[in-house]
Order: sequence, then structure tokens, then C-alpha cells
Amino acid sequence: MFNPMIFNNALTIFIVMSIVVLLILTTSNLFAPYGKMTSNAWGSIMVPARLAWIIMESPAPILSAILFLMCDHLNSGLIVLFCIWQFHYFYRSFVFPFLTRHSKPMPILMMFSSLSFQVINLYFQAGWLFVVAPKDMYADSYLQSPNFIIGFIVFLVGTIINRYSDHILRNLRKPNETEYKIPYGGLYKFISCPNYLGEIMIWLGWAILLKSWVGVAFFMWTVANLVPRALISHKWYKEKFTDYPIDRKAIIPGIL
Repeated sequence: MFNPMIFNNALTIFIVMSIVVLLILTTSNLFAPYGKMTSNAWGSIMVPARLAWIIMESPAPILSAILFLMCDHLNSGLIVLFCIWQFHYFYRSFVFPFLTRHSKPMPILMMFSSLSFQVINLYFQAGWLFVVAPKDMYADSYLQSPNFIIGFIVFLVGTIINRYSDHILRNLRKPNETEYKIPYGGLYKFISCPNYLGEIMIWLGWAILLKSWVGVAFFMWTVANLVPRALISHKWYKEKFTDYPIDRKAIIPGIL
């Protein structure tokens, strides 16, 4: 299952596919139909949003924990990386779904598509850490390396941006309100989707932490998914609100 040659060939395909997906999503009207973009484009069978998020995200913390417990060469570096991974995905799987209010149902096809990606991506991320990577790659000295220090800082800053931006979105509307509003505060002063920027920074930090093409692959898939969605969301805001701030960009302040 984790034969190095098969693993590396599959990883190459995975990376190439992220580039193809980015090109498709930036040159078409295709997008993942959830949140304010919810539609019947992916079918009419819907799943409650909280349940869908738990089903989609929970393989990441659960299956990675299984591989972690099966690993026969754990060291401080691997333990810290596992904790960083769990810090993100336990929140995404079992905390975030219950914080979100006014969540629209998600197409079941969208849910299974995201679930499939999670399982495939986990094969690379956890498979690399606990099976394929050289056993001394994340030894004790790794925790003092530039890769760990810089990667952890980028990961942490991205997490703060992502969660604070989500907090602003959650509190835009009162419990009995359903109308969308223009978000203000934090990086919303400069861009329409700082929550997506934060998510991209999280996995950029992860790529630096892993110092491996495995981490780069996840970062590339995040960019492929979120940059086109940010552009679509930015366009949606401008079309819906005549008073939308004209100097805001979509996802990179002053640039994009």
C-alpha cells in the first residue's frame, strides 16, 4: 500500500491533477456548491450541513490517529507534527460544524466528493509521515530547524486569520436573520475572503513544516480549490451589494 515507487508515482499524479483543477476552475463557472453558493447543480439530494462537515472532515483526525498508533519509529518531531495536524482537524471535524449558524444543506454528491479527497490526501500526508518518510527525517533536532520554526509560524498565523475571519462571518447576522451582509473587520478591510487566505496559509505552513512534496501537494490543492472560489465570492459580493467597498480584492490584499 505504501510502496515508495507507487507512492511517489501517485503523488506526481496528485500534484498534476491539482494544476488541472486550478485551470478548470479559473476558466469555467464550476464551483463547489455550498454556503452562499448552494445550488442543485450537484443534485437535489441534500445533507444537513453539520452532519456533512463531520462526515467529510472526520477521516483526517481518525485515520491519521490509527496510522500514528501503528507507527514503530515515533520521535518528538513526528509527535509534534501529529499534534499540529490534529489541532486543525479536530477543530474542523468536531467543533467548527457546531459553531456555524444558518448553514444551508449540502448536496450529497459534494459531501462524498470532499470525503474522497480527504481519504486520498490522508494517504499522502499520514502515509508520508508515519510510513514512507526516512525514519530520522523528523528527529529531535528537527524541532530547532528553520523549516519547523518558519512553518509553524506560518501555520499559526494562518489559523488565527482563518478562525477570526470565520468568527466575523458567524456573527454578521442575528439568530432570526437570514439576509447576507457585508463583513467588516480584520482582513475584511482589504479582501473579501480572508478565511480562505488563512486556510491557504495554514497549508503553506504545513508544506514548509514537512519539507516534502507531500505538503506542497496539499498546499497546491488548497490553492486550486480556494482561489477560484474566492474570485467567485468576490464577484458575488460586488453584484449583490451596490455599496460594496470598491478597493477590496478577492483574496490577496492589493493584488488579487
